[in-house]
Amino acid sequence: MQIAIRDEEQHPPTPYCTKCGAPNIERCEHCNSALKERRAFERPSYCGDCGKPHPWTAIALATANEYADELEGLSNDDKMILKGTFIDLTVDSPRTALAASRFKRIVKMVTPTAKDILTKIVVEFATQAAKTALGG
Repeated sequence: MQIAIRDEEQHPPTPYCTKCGAPNIERCEHCNSALKERRAFERPSYCGDCGKPHPWTAIALATANEYADELEGLSNDDKMILKGTFIDLTVDSPRTALAASRFKRIVKMVTPTAKDILTKIVVEFATQAAKTALGG
């Protein structure tokens, strides 16, 4: 899902994302404020006015949580710790490095395939600082 922020004279907005087919949005679905871009075509993870996650962030977080629940070889405590890292990886805060460290420690306990899939999901929503801390 993309946001419809672009030079409308050069690139008229399209009603749907060309990457995933979801409807493009120009306003927060929670508070109806206009989406604010940080850099060209960069999708903000959260609304700057109400603080709620945008749909692409919410979907990615839900997917990561569902996948974590299905991982074999982890205790329920490890799954809870892993799921607790996801939100901290979507924002740049003092907790980002801690979350990345915990994520890396826990995914070492799962199969390489499961690690790769979960890492791909997380990298989709992680901030640049989180991606760097994760080693990518």
